[in-house]
Amino acid sequence: MYAQKALSLSDSLHIGLFKEAIFQLFANIQAGLGNAPLALEYYKRSVALKDSLAGVATAQKAAALESAFQQEKNDKIRLGLESENRLQAIIRNSVIGVGALLAVLLGVLLNRYRLKVRSEEQLQLTNDEIGRQQMLLEEQSRRIEEMNIELQENNVRLQNTNIELDTANAELYDYVEELNRINAELDARNETLSELNREKNEFLGIAAHDLKNPLAAIRLTSEMLERFGAKMSDDEKAQRLQNISSTVDRMMAIITNVLSSNALETGVLSISGVAVSVSECIASLTHEYAERAQAKSITIRSSLPEAPVVVLADKSMLYGVLENLLSNALKFSPSGTTVTLSAYTENTVCRMAVQDEGPGISQEDKVKLFGKFVRLSARPTGGEHSTGLGLSIVKKMVEAMNGRVWCESEVGGGLPTGATFIVELPLNQ
Repeated sequence: MYAQKALSLSDSLHIGLFKEAIFQLFANIQAGLGNAPLALEYYKRSVALKDSLAGVATAQKAAALESAFQQEKNDKIRLGLESENRLQAIIRNSVIGVGALLAVLLGVLLNRYRLKVRSEEQLQLTNDEIGRQQMLLEEQSRRIEEMNIELQENNVRLQNTNIELDTANAELYDYVEELNRINAELDARNETLSELNREKNEFLGIAAHDLKNPLAAIRLTSEMLERFGAKMSDDEKAQRLQNISSTVDRMMAIITNVLSSNALETGVLSISGVAVSVSECIASLTHEYAERAQAKSITIRSSLPEAPVVVLADKSMLYGVLENLLSNALKFSPSGTTVTLSAYTENTVCRMAVQDEGPGISQEDKVKLFGKFVRLSARPTGGEHSTGLGLSIVKKMVEAMNGRVWCESEVGGGLPTGATFIVELPLNQ
């Protein structure tokens, strides 16, 4: 379709060269379509048109050559005439030019003489001006040199001033850094003081609250003994006195925990690392707490290796750690259960465990287990008192003896599994 349009356009514009190319295109199209006779016809037309165009081109070329030869012949004749005319003009102009040249030379000589006289005068004036300008330049050079010297001196003073400023800036930077460090330390100390003040107030609140009720109980029991002692039997009096004794023990435990926590935080509590027998410590605790466990129908059992286990620790501090853990186990264990104290060695450490059969410790409580003044979701089974300081003191004591303490417990999915507190201390080797 497009080839047909191109052919029509070539016919309307009389462009034979394009028609030859279009016939060639038609031949290729028909050959591609498999129409050989029509393709041959178009090819013949293309060749015929091409030959025709070639003949026309040859005739045009011959005519152009003939025209060029005739033009060249005419140009030679014209050039000959122009050359003869130029020769005559040159001769005529030469005669005129020689006369004019003589007049010009005469004028030039006169003019040069006048210019020479004028130039000598101008030269003298110029030399005078140059001399004056040279003197001015010398004066300016001298002043510039003086200014350069003054500028160099100013540059030296400026460099010294810059050095002094750099030194002052460095000192100021160091002073600012030191001031920032001091401010940071002051902020940290203020924060610590605020925290200590808050803890002090909390200490006082706990002491006031936790000691108020025992003192009231002692006062009430004392008044009852004073007023009705004569009417009481010996057993009743002994029971009242036992209550007073238990209350005093409870108050002593509160005060001891508060003092121990304060001593650990202030560094007043001294630590002596010596060889301590774990078996003797556990045996002593089992015997001391047997009566208290029996009062709640709880069995204390110990599981120790046959070979003696000796750790490097502070004896009284280790006893306080295990006593605190055992007291907690008895406090949170229901009646009819067993609390087990065990010890075993692993590589260079000894691990002492206090395991109960109580309600266990939830994951939420584990996160805050060893914090100060922490009250967990579990409650003592016999109405015992808790300050929330015991486990915090345990952790600080164990870490002070280069050990660590943690709790293993799972809650949920059936019956409670209890809690196991493990203390790890280095063996005495």
